[in-house]
Amino acid sequence: MCKTKFLIAILLGIYFSGNLTAQEVEFSVEVTAALNGQSPDGAIAVIIQTGTPAYTVHLFDKAPWKGGTQLEKFEQVAAGTIVFKDLPPGDYYIIVEDSNKNPGARAVSVGIKPD
Repeated sequence: MCKTKFLIAILLGIYFSGNLTAQEVEFSVEVTAALNGQSPDGAIAVIIQTGTPAYTVHLFDKAPWKGGTQLEKFEQVAAGTIVFKDLPPGDYYIIVEDSNKNPGARAVSVGIKPD
């Protein structure tokens, strides 16, 4: 009897191990440069590609574990494209989290349009 329970536990562990691993949320970004160094008119479009809706999308001034401050957040996003607008030139950090708490993250820079 003990061998049977042990075998069932192993089989269930093998079955569930593939289903319980976190999957990184994949997304791409499209950056619109600011007109000049003083203009807060840059933008970052976040295009969500994988994961389970609904999503939460965070914009930080740098990575949170490096002391970054959250600048903006969209919650309960169904899917598609989210746009952070009115951004001055600089470095930003984006985190996308799906409804299963699976994250995706990336650093992004908003530049200045050439003359």
